[in-house]
Amino acid sequence: MTASMIEAVARAMFETNPTRNRALQWTDAATPRERYRKQARAAIEAMLEPSEEMTREGADFLPVTPGGATNAAAGRVYEAMISAALKEKP
Repeated sequence: MTASMIEAVARAMFETNPTRNRALQWTDAATPRERYRKQARAAIEAMLEPSEEMTREGADFLPVTPGGATNAAAGRVYEAMISAALKEKP
């Protein structure tokens, strides 16, 4: 597992940025890492609410209970995971 989703997303944004100076590496002092982290946080926040398709698919992986696994329960699990990612320190 990765240590921080914010950091992982920020690094991916940096690596795939078509306008970045290719000579810069993520660990270079001149790399605007904090800017990428802010953009990554915004991207993760935008994913906080799952789509219907996501909850439908996620419900298939929850244990079946007497009431049955519901899309709503899958959505709550997903939202909790995204919320936890947003609390992580890069």
